[in-house]
Amino acid sequence: MIRARIRGHLWTWMFATGAQAKRVQEMRDDDEPEADAWLFALAVRQVLRCVEWAIKHADASRDGSRSTALRGALRVFDSAVPNAIAVRDILSHFDEYDEGNGKLQRDGRPELLMMYSLDGVSFDLILMEGYSITVATAFEAAAKLAEQCFAILD
Repeated sequence: MIRARIRGHLWTWMFATGAQAKRVQEMRDDDEPEADAWLFALAVRQVLRCVEWAIKHADASRDGSRSTALRGALRVFDSAVPNAIAVRDILSHFDEYDEGNGKLQRDGRPELLMMYSLDGVSFDLILMEGYSITVATAFEAAAKLAEQCFAILD
């Protein structure tokens, strides 16, 4: 029963991730790409939370093979998008980071940037030196993670 609920949340957040990725990648002149990229990054984090919940459930059920497979899929995602959790933290606690007090900052460094780069092919959300996310890469990795998670939870 709980696996069905996890799959439901995962589907919803993956749909949100895809919708926001599409908005970022197909933006028009009057769009605000940063806002959509921020929402994209938050949705990606929720996809990860679904997988973390699935791992927690597998561990509680003593389902070692399912837990191992989920952890492996999450590691692949983390290697492709290493800053996903940090980016969400920066966006959720923007006020602390703006004041130089974010948990990833020391003495106000690195400075909060909140900018983006668009080269016609990819959209990069750059929040602080060393902390960015490329929308296409993150979406592809999240989609692969969700697909693996669905298969593992069946």
